[in-house]
Parts: sequence; C-alpha cells; structure tokens
Amino acid sequence: MIRSLIRCAVLTGVIALGACELEVLNPNSPATEQVKATPADLENFLGTQYRRWHASLYGQTGNVWGMANVQSLENYSTLANNCQNARSAIPRPPNNNQVGNSCGGDQREPYFQASESARSVSDVLRRMNEGLKFTSTADDARNRAFAEFVRGVSLGYVAMMYDSSSIITPEDPLTAEGTAEFGELSGHVEVMAEALSALDKSLAAAPGMSNLPGGWMFTTTTMTQAEFVKVVRSYRARLRAGNARTPAERAAVNWDEVIADAQAGITADHRITTNAVTGPRNS
Repeated sequence: MIRSLIRCAVLTGVIALGACELEVLNPNSPATEQVKATPADLENFLGTQYRRWHASLYGQTGNVWGMANVQSLENYSTLANNCQNARSAIPRPPNNNQVGNSCGGDQREPYFQASESARSVSDVLRRMNEGLKFTSTADDARNRAFAEFVRGVSLGYVAMMYDSSSIITPEDPLTAEGTAEFGELSGHVEVMAEALSALDKSLAAAPGMSNLPGGWMFTTTTMTQAEFVKVVRSYRARLRAGNARTPAERAAVNWDEVIADAQAGITADHRITTNAVTGPRNS
C-alpha cells in the first residue's frame, strides 16, 4: 500500500510539472531583457556598438576594404585576399551578386552587421525617448549623441555600398514579442538622407555631453566632447561625398557642407588603437 502511494505521488508530481511552464535563463547567452534591463546594462551595451559596426568593415580576413580600393583604382592585386583579384581586370568588372559567389561572405557582412548595430542603438534611443535616464544629464547627452552617431555611420555605410536597405529608426513599430520590425527597402539616396539626419541629431545632442569612456570607440583613454564632434563631422563629410553614383547625384551634393565638415573634422593624425579581442579589430 505504501509503495502504491509513493508511485501515485511521483506520478502526480510529473503531471504537475508537465502543466507548468519552466523557463530557464542562460546567463552565458542572455536575452534582450537581461542585456538591457537597467540603465547601467543599457549603457554598457551601447558602448560596444561602434566596435560592432567597425567589425563589419574590417573585422574579418574577408572584407569589403580590399575590394573597394581595387575597384576605385587605389590599388592593384591579383591575390584572392578580400577578393581583390576578382576586381582587378580593366575595365573593372561589376560585383557578382549571385547566390554562392566566391565573394559572397565578404560582400554581405557589412549589410547584416551594420543593420544590426543600427537596430541595437535604435533600441537604446527608444528607451531614452520613453523616459529612461542615466546617472546625469551629461551622460544622457553623451549616450544620445553616441547612439545617433552609430546609427548614422551604420546606415551611411550601407547606403554607400548597397543598392537598398531598411531605414532603421527608434520609431519602428514593435512586434507582439516586443522586438522592432524592419521596414520596407528604400534606395541608397533615401537611406543616406536618414544617416545624415542621425549625424545631425548626434551633433545637436553633443553640447554638454560627458566624455566617452575609453574603449567605446578606437581609443583606450576617454574622448572629449570636442574630439567626438570632430570625428562625427569627418564621418559626415565622407558619407555626404561618397554616396553619389551618377553625375546628377554628384551635382546634387552640397559640396560647401562637405568642405565645412572636413575642415571642422579631424585635421591631424588620429591614433586608432585596435584590439584582437575587444575591438575594434583590423584584419
């Protein structure tokens, strides 16, 4: 009789467990809610996103840098590194975008990873727009300026390199699961316009910002507000000048603004410290 009771108790326990929803959180593979749970968590996450974007361009042996400098006649090589040999003929051949092409991995990395960093910082901006505050108004300004900067360069480089992309903003609608939906594809001119708008917002938020912590970008020490503004304006000059693909688009560029940004940007050697573990990496 006792044995029968024990068996019944075990069976009852199994049935009860089967009726429950058991959720186990893995700290080694955290979900969004864990990574962005508190202002401190959100700020630490934000501080990784420039390096994440930078890795999309330079962080692996195969990247678009080598292709681009051969296609633009800045370099010549018959080596397969970065698929330079596939672009070395005269006249320069077009990019092969067929599925399975030998350079496919090199070509798609910036599209996916830069879109990811744009989405990530847009999530931070959404939280701030909803009222989240950091430890001081100076940190609020810094984090907003930095998030808009990363969104700008992420969208801007996608616009320069690809035909079309989603325009990623903090206002994107959320799914039932609370994650943002990607919008329809827009052409490179429209994507670049949003990128430049993000950089404008970055500069507008910069006055009064606190210093960037070491490691947020490509420096091991803190970066001052004045240094950060120079970096943003240099990127804005590059993006505004680099997106035009036809004579008509080149004529439409506001070259006075390009010159003004370039002159107010980085005008001396700017040391970039790379790190194979924490980034930014440079293969």
